[in-house]
Amino acid sequence: MADRLGVASGPEDYAREKLCWYLENILRTVHGEQFAVLNTYLAADDSGMKRYQLAQQLAYVFDQYQIMRLAMIDGWEQGKLSSAKKNSAEGYQMELWNQLRDVIGHSRHRGVFLRDLIQILSGDADLSPVLPKRLSVFGLHSMPPILLRCLLALAKHCDVHFYLLSPCEAFWTEQVAPQAQLKRNISALRQGKQVLGVDTEGKENHPLLASLCQQGREFQEMLFADTLFAGEYKSFHDPLVGGSPCVLHRIQSDLLQGEVTPRKNPLAKDGSLIVVSAHSPHREMMILKDRILHWLESEPNLALKDMVVMAPDIQEYSGFIPAVFHDIPHSIADRNPAHSNSFIAVFLQFLNLCSSRFGWNEVLDLLGREEVCPHFEIHEEDLELIRHWVVSSGIRWGLSGTQKQGLGLPGRDECTWRSGLDRLMMGYATGESIDVDGVLPFEDIEGGMAEALGGLSLFCETLEHAWEAFSRSHSLEKWSEILAAYVEKLFVIDGNDNLSELHGLLTDLGREYGRIHEESLHFDVIRSWVESAATDKRSSSGFLRGQLTFCSMLPMRSIPFQKVCLLGLNDTVFPKNDRHPPFDLLEDQFLPGDRSRRSDDRYQFLEAILSARGSLYLSYVGQSIRSNDEKIPSVVVSELIELVGLYGLTELLDVHPLHGFSRKYFSGDPGFFSYDKQLLKVSECLHKEHVAPDPWWEGQLQEQQDEKITVFDLSAFFRNPQKYFVQKRLNIRFAYGLDAVEEHEPFILGSLQKYLVDQDLVDASLRHTEEKLSRQQVQVAGQWPLGMPGEISFEKKRQEQHPFIAELMAQQENEKLDELFVDLSIDGLRISGSLSSLYANGSFLSRYATLKGKDVLVAWVHHCLSAVCLDSGKDTRLLAQDCELLFPAGTGNKGDLQELLALFRQGQHSPSMLFVEPAFAYAVQREKTEKSGRGNPLAKAIASAQNSLKRGMEAEWELVFQGQDPEYLFGQEFVDLCDWFYESIWMRAHVRKF
Repeated sequence: MADRLGVASGPEDYAREKLCWYLENILRTVHGEQFAVLNTYLAADDSGMKRYQLAQQLAYVFDQYQIMRLAMIDGWEQGKLSSAKKNSAEGYQMELWNQLRDVIGHSRHRGVFLRDLIQILSGDADLSPVLPKRLSVFGLHSMPPILLRCLLALAKHCDVHFYLLSPCEAFWTEQVAPQAQLKRNISALRQGKQVLGVDTEGKENHPLLASLCQQGREFQEMLFADTLFAGEYKSFHDPLVGGSPCVLHRIQSDLLQGEVTPRKNPLAKDGSLIVVSAHSPHREMMILKDRILHWLESEPNLALKDMVVMAPDIQEYSGFIPAVFHDIPHSIADRNPAHSNSFIAVFLQFLNLCSSRFGWNEVLDLLGREEVCPHFEIHEEDLELIRHWVVSSGIRWGLSGTQKQGLGLPGRDECTWRSGLDRLMMGYATGESIDVDGVLPFEDIEGGMAEALGGLSLFCETLEHAWEAFSRSHSLEKWSEILAAYVEKLFVIDGNDNLSELHGLLTDLGREYGRIHEESLHFDVIRSWVESAATDKRSSSGFLRGQLTFCSMLPMRSIPFQKVCLLGLNDTVFPKNDRHPPFDLLEDQFLPGDRSRRSDDRYQFLEAILSARGSLYLSYVGQSIRSNDEKIPSVVVSELIELVGLYGLTELLDVHPLHGFSRKYFSGDPGFFSYDKQLLKVSECLHKEHVAPDPWWEGQLQEQQDEKITVFDLSAFFRNPQKYFVQKRLNIRFAYGLDAVEEHEPFILGSLQKYLVDQDLVDASLRHTEEKLSRQQVQVAGQWPLGMPGEISFEKKRQEQHPFIAELMAQQENEKLDELFVDLSIDGLRISGSLSSLYANGSFLSRYATLKGKDVLVAWVHHCLSAVCLDSGKDTRLLAQDCELLFPAGTGNKGDLQELLALFRQGQHSPSMLFVEPAFAYAVQREKTEKSGRGNPLAKAIASAQNSLKRGMEAEWELVFQGQDPEYLFGQEFVDLCDWFYESIWMRAHVRKF
């Protein structure tokens, strides 16, 4: 229309997004007394983030001033200040605005454009040939005064029809809440005006009109004060006329009349107004789904398109909606690209990673995204293997020592991705386990793993190059090129629409803003811009698609639906608080037409009440998910509940249980129900008469056809018979501890890690490895603290291990024999393998830890095998940290080996009842009891088992024996095995304590 009138709109440089970059440039050069406040704030801003954020806020307020304070910025251009409160911020804003005008050019901004348009429309020329015959305005409940004046001027030449949604058919602008009326009176007194009472003709204001309608009330006051209407047509419908007298319609009818109609008989709860209190957003969704299914079942003519679900910000629920409503056709509107476009979300994750510590977990999280994996030829099944490599090779955080230096830390390569990848590559290339050219190869890697290793290496190389590029400042145009290049390095380019949207966003950075801003910018600024660009824009493409609609509560959404559902009406969340920059001059004096987010939300809530034709459903998180403590709802929900209380309805709120399988949902209560069959089954199982669960394991496995075992298998079985059965016979393996590995260097070692390191250090000493090299090896593997604390603790550990190592060294002085190859057939079992640790004076075994039952059994297996294989039996010694155990020559024989093989064979068919550590505790206590007469061996064994289970050390026990009676587990069979351990093994051993 402006084009037809010859009014050019001027350049788009006054748009908020472009103003931001103009102002960022200007703020680099401001100086002088008027900018002292800004310069103080911007001091010590190395990255430029303060300057950019300030430019964003200033761009926002300048964008508002163009429409809402045109007279003020006109005065600025003439050097005049106009702030009513003499705000000190106006001085520097005036200077900034004038510099901005000089940079952009004194062309029309939006305010000047509208003023010029009004001037042309207000003239005497006949403009009807170039203007439409009629202009219709729908759905507005607020408008800047300058736009209203523009419509008034337009009305001289064509018909302008306003269609206003009014909650009340009477003139209701004087319906003001008591608090608001008090503020009005105080303001009037300050201005010397007379305070007049409001003539209500004995009627009380409707509480919802008084509290929720501020914005609509002010708009109508402004509209009727300045506008001369040629005609007024009312179109109101009282829902009680010809409708059902339900609670919702009673509220709507009273709003229409502008007063609360007194009632002799209280209203009953009828389902037209539902208020739900849940424990979490997820539970809100589950409860809502059941309600929707109930509506569809009870109202055959109701369709999904007749219902709308709104929330203050639907993106807070966007993760739950597809999960809960997967079997109901639905659409989600008002999502920004960061939520609706997975490629943009992943790219933001990549940018955030590049400004982080590069912790092993967050790096693998990015690599594991389905949008990233294909480019690096990594398959889903490779991810667990890569995870194992990363943790086991000692990678914790940091790309390299160089990257750590960039954070102001020592440039050590230990525990970084560079160090770990060097280990992985060297292990793949050499297969060695000793230091190669300063790199300790990673052993657990084979030739068939090359593709996954190559993909991981390429991904880390991409991250390192990105960090290097992002650590330097660039212009907007250069940043646009760099970021677009990394899109191609991260994703497979296949013409995907979502990928095109990401490309378009990054292209705009250089194309739209590059000519405006040519100075170099820090990566933090660019990352913030990309995040803002991806989150500020919202798409309404999912609104009204003929399905169940989910959307945000936004202005101009007052469309009638049979069922209107509002979620997330939590205190402090809705209505939103008005948050303005402290220098926003709009706050100095509130004028008609000024926007308020809080007033917006309140009026939208009122519109939602009016839009519901059949039912209004309100939901909020009203109970703590941790403590079940009550949480108050939004103030607008509380006001509505108070209103309903005036009708005598006091039990409106439905307080729902924490879980969907609560018995309450299946007890026939009309307000609580569920359509979820799975939850019904869970509820029935939980609330039926308790019956002991069936044991997880019953019966026996068939015998293996191949009755061959190795010496290693036999030893592994007696270390933990139940674990051997689960892993070898059932092929079940539990993953232990990967998620527990922290993203930092080790400072304190856990018990298992400490044991493994202790063994490695003992082995290194026996190989006469240099102490410094030993320390470096465990540090590179992420198994020992770094720096001086690591050196001190390493020296302390060496001193602690010295007696043990000295004993091992003394044993090595004896003549060591070659490995003994074993090939025996006993009772139908063929045993093959080899026995090591053989010396001229007997066998010698060691483990740097306190003596455990598994050590005793493994030593006994070794002793019996060597006795059978060698014609002349010899001693077997076991050196532990706290004692030395000796099986004398002649104590082990073929009969003892047959007993062991019988237990092994039985443990292949079903879980063995030989619990090794409890049996060891039994044997030690029985020996003490026989000497002192005090103590209960069985109680000691049971306590040992309970302690192991409590500490989570025996997952295999918990699996195979779940559902078993404890009396069965520690019954006569267990006692017999404990007695066998004591009499056949422990009593034959000579133990010397240290």
